[in-house]
Amino acid sequence: MFRMTQAPATGNRAPARGMLLLGAILAGVALAAGGQPVRAQEVKTNTSLSLIPADAAFYAASLRNREQVEIFLKSNAYKTLRSLPLVKMAFEKAKMELSKPGGPLEMYKKFVSDEWNKELAEVLLDAVSDDMFVYGSKQWGDFLRITTRINNSISWSAAFTRVGGEDAQKGMVRPILLAAQKDRELLVVPDLVFGFKLRDSKKAVAQLDRLHKMALAVTQKADPLKGKIQKKKVGGGTFVTVEVDGSLVPWEDANLSKFEDVKDEFKPLIDHLKKMTLAVSVGVKDDYLLVGLTSSTKGLERLGGKGKNVSEREEFAPLAKYASKRLTGISYASKEFLRTLTEISTENVESTIKQFKMLLAEAKVVPKERREAIARDLDKLVDDYKKAVRPPAGQMGFSFLTDTGYEGFDYDYSNHDHLKGVNLHLHNHFGGNPIFAAAFACKVDGAAYKYLVWIIKAAHGHLEAILLDMVPPEAKEAYEKFAKEVFPVVKRIDGIIAKQLIPSMKESGLGIVIDAKWKSKQWVKELPALPQEMPMLELGLLVGISDAKGFQTAVKDLRLALNELWEKFRSSVPDGENIPEFKIPAPEVEKGKAGNLYYYPLPDDFGLDKQFLPVAGVGKRVSLLALSKGHANRLLTSTPLKMKEGPLARKDLIGCSLLNWPALVDSAAPWVEHGVKSAIVAAKDDAEGAKKAQEKADEVLKQVRVGLDVLRCFKGSSNAVYLEEGKLISHVQITVKDLAGKD
Repeated sequence: MFRMTQAPATGNRAPARGMLLLGAILAGVALAAGGQPVRAQEVKTNTSLSLIPADAAFYAASLRNREQVEIFLKSNAYKTLRSLPLVKMAFEKAKMELSKPGGPLEMYKKFVSDEWNKELAEVLLDAVSDDMFVYGSKQWGDFLRITTRINNSISWSAAFTRVGGEDAQKGMVRPILLAAQKDRELLVVPDLVFGFKLRDSKKAVAQLDRLHKMALAVTQKADPLKGKIQKKKVGGGTFVTVEVDGSLVPWEDANLSKFEDVKDEFKPLIDHLKKMTLAVSVGVKDDYLLVGLTSSTKGLERLGGKGKNVSEREEFAPLAKYASKRLTGISYASKEFLRTLTEISTENVESTIKQFKMLLAEAKVVPKERREAIARDLDKLVDDYKKAVRPPAGQMGFSFLTDTGYEGFDYDYSNHDHLKGVNLHLHNHFGGNPIFAAAFACKVDGAAYKYLVWIIKAAHGHLEAILLDMVPPEAKEAYEKFAKEVFPVVKRIDGIIAKQLIPSMKESGLGIVIDAKWKSKQWVKELPALPQEMPMLELGLLVGISDAKGFQTAVKDLRLALNELWEKFRSSVPDGENIPEFKIPAPEVEKGKAGNLYYYPLPDDFGLDKQFLPVAGVGKRVSLLALSKGHANRLLTSTPLKMKEGPLARKDLIGCSLLNWPALVDSAAPWVEHGVKSAIVAAKDDAEGAKKAQEKADEVLKQVRVGLDVLRCFKGSSNAVYLEEGKLISHVQITVKDLAGKD
């Protein structure tokens, strides 16, 4: 067996698994979050996890990188792929291009001809081979909070600068300075550290001596940095550091006086900025190469220090069971960090509403009473938003190598009471063995719809009142006629949705299915017929329902009401007779295998294969949209998944996804082979030329088929989302099977 580097998405984030690039680690950090009470027992993993302080904001690690690459390079699949003449030719061509005079290979050879440079290359390769991590301190929450507040102060600031009054530049810059000064204590450099496990740390320490000497030589003429570059011991490690503070910035040149209302108004802010410190450090500690951007070198001392580490937190309890596995990735972020991000989001909403209210206050054309009423509704909007936000908690995830590929878990410790009693059933309508499918379940109580209706009614009421105060009497009379005709129908549509449609979807959910089980020799009539029947991807969209009869009645009533709305609109607006008549006709209805099919016959002018027929289906617990009757019937029928083992074997699913990669390759294979034949076996004037072209095509096709077999080694993935003891868990499994070896 061999495993392939992966980073599957599970739930709301994806832990770093098998990443080979530092940038990929940073992407994993952007998705991390969470934190909870400290546990007394440390989870032993023999990874960088043991270095991370308990109050970390986030942490992500990519592990066993070299091992994963070597497993693939030693596999039969890779050996088979490299033995193909086309692949050999491509490698040789690439090698020739890279080896040209002045090319990358020549530059690399020249670089490593120096023994020190060769050792540096070895250190860098060693650094990315086993355990790469990124860590952020708890200050990241405060840092993001103040940068967001400063950004909010920038938004629309120019819009509040009055013409002929306040200077435009002052109106733009002053709010920014005020925001920064108000929360200046939050302005600190948050610790960010990148770490790399070394097999031979002695070489790295030797390179540090070289780095120190080079840095001193480069900065000899840079007066501000003289004496700032040092090589010293930090927390038991050896580091080359550059420590600077804000006093290096010529703040006096900023001339902030033109933005002040009183002399030295922003002096407290400038004094704080002058005291801000930044330490850029590179060093070796506990066999890790560390690169730090911190407020001081004390931030590095905390890694592997005497305090509690993050693995003692409650979020990491599930990892203890898998600590002995061959871990390939770990990710984490604290409850405090996530909650700060949520609070920042709320502040953004409040800021936007506040800015809108400020603009509204200046809209003197709107009566004062109306402006005050709008402001009250805006305040209610903010209050309702705050009540709807669920405070997040810690999140942690990990992945590991198995005998058949990869496995991983993600844990979300937030409050998920709204998901209790939610059970997925849409996966029984994937058709049994699709190429790809995903679905999640939810309960629909109509609260979100009622809130949306409230917003629309409030906005309409205010807009209507403002316009009616401004328009002439004849326009007001025309509007009242329009409202009398149209609004009763709108109200009826609202009633159909609220009292019929939503109740029929109490136990609902959404799903998507991609398959390729239909075939044709001529999908488009205007194109030449194909030599054999070819598969085509087919798409299905699923919506869960609880009451099939009620759902069908609601959809029918909605169609009739929409038709009436259009007619009322045409008859009540000026020149309505010039607006084209339109009615949504009743669809054709056909009894399917497990429900009703609804469709509109396509005109022959479309020129598509007769199988293509967009169709809606309604079964006992599912409604759907598909591209053919055949696919719709398969999806309406309740069929157990063929993938019975692994995560999807659970009975308490809330969500799931699966990928059958070999099936996707199988559906693409005929098209690939047809493309190769068409490209090589073109029309020839003589039989000899056609024969040679066919022989060449046959040889290429043999290699293409081997390449497709290699692709089929990746068997696919499955992911299950479920609740367990209050935690929302995502369990992913990725399966890979090597090609059989030759005796």
